[in-house]
Amino acid sequence: MSTTNDNEQLSEQLDGTIERFVYQHPQNGFSVAVMSTKAHRSLFVTGYLNAVHPGQRITAHGQWITHPKFGRQFEVTEYVPHLPTTELGITKYLGSGLIKGIGPIYATKLVEKFGKEVLTIIENEPQRLEEIEGIGPKRAEIIAQAWQAQKHISTLMIFLQDKDVSPAYSLKIYKKYGSAAIALLKENPFRLAEDIWGIGFKTADKIAQKLGCAKHAPSRIKAGITHLLSTATGSGHIYCQIAQLKKEVVELLDLNAQEHEPLIKIALHELYEAQKIKLISYNEQHFITLSAYYATEFGIAQNILTLLNYKTNHKFDLNAVYRSLCEQDKKGIMLNEDQQKAILAVLQSKVTIITGGPGTGKTTLIKKLLELLDSYHVRYQLAAPTGRAAKRMMEGTGRHAMTLHRMLEFDPNTMGFAHNEKNALSLDFLIIDEASM
Repeated sequence: MSTTNDNEQLSEQLDGTIERFVYQHPQNGFSVAVMSTKAHRSLFVTGYLNAVHPGQRITAHGQWITHPKFGRQFEVTEYVPHLPTTELGITKYLGSGLIKGIGPIYATKLVEKFGKEVLTIIENEPQRLEEIEGIGPKRAEIIAQAWQAQKHISTLMIFLQDKDVSPAYSLKIYKKYGSAAIALLKENPFRLAEDIWGIGFKTADKIAQKLGCAKHAPSRIKAGITHLLSTATGSGHIYCQIAQLKKEVVELLDLNAQEHEPLIKIALHELYEAQKIKLISYNEQHFITLSAYYATEFGIAQNILTLLNYKTNHKFDLNAVYRSLCEQDKKGIMLNEDQQKAILAVLQSKVTIITGGPGTGKTTLIKKLLELLDSYHVRYQLAAPTGRAAKRMMEGTGRHAMTLHRMLEFDPNTMGFAHNEKNALSLDFLIIDEASM
């Protein structure tokens, strides 16, 4: 939202009641609402008001701004919600859709029956709701459960709003942890980096600092280690040399290397005992990786072994192939020595990886390989991770190509593939471009 600063003042506090919402974003909770205060019958407030409903009183902190199109409004940066205290406010509050099982009609009936005590009754004596015609034991239970859930969400929102956690993430946190969210975060806020998609180590660390977590806390050191192992993959590294990893942990967490060396060793030991990391040794050097990466690499190795031991149905006359590779084709194109060796390797091996920068002749190599496969009547398919890469593959080879998801027939309903180890593709050769994606 664009604003001008002509009327902007220092942070102010407003106390009033949310009358209605003009706009609410379904995902992040950004809202435009009409609010009434003692000084203003109605004014516009904007901000992330996830845990607020019509009829509810809030204490809002923020500043006045002037929107170029909508005029003067109060921009909320923080707020504290309060339960309504008037019968009109309670009726509007309950009738807003806040509580599953209560709409405008039942909200009116409840307030007419119980008056201002209705919220206390929902909280402490939900069985009394059955005194209202149309509310049976099942609906009363639904109302009580929805009331408790809303209380927990509101409490969590307030707890997180001064810790730089957006309302959208607050909702994700509640969906993950439920009513135990605050207790779990106080125990170990770094679990957010593992459990909540979009929240990384740095955000979790900021929350931890505001919760009073010590710089050398075991949970912080362990989180820093797993964060560094995870981000190392961005540079192509699955494993980290242990001495280098310790240096990076000290730098990331701003620790004293000599003083905190024992704590880092303990953290590594605890992660290993919890099977969060794996340790391997090679040439008298020790390397660490996340257990998930180790399992993935081990699984790939096992699959490659299976392929290597699989019986092949095709035999190639390698001498004849080599002679043809040494000659110019009809277009006057002749492969270089590396390209020739690559094709011969492909025809002799079950798994081959061909690498090279742009312009090194990978596409020319694949085109020649496909010509050979056609001459031997070999069934093959071309695929790539993305639609754009598959399209480039088609343009470069003149053969049909598709995405891996389409080739394996991905089903979004089951989040699985029709083709797998139990239902293999009907082909002899599979060529995947841009596999490093």
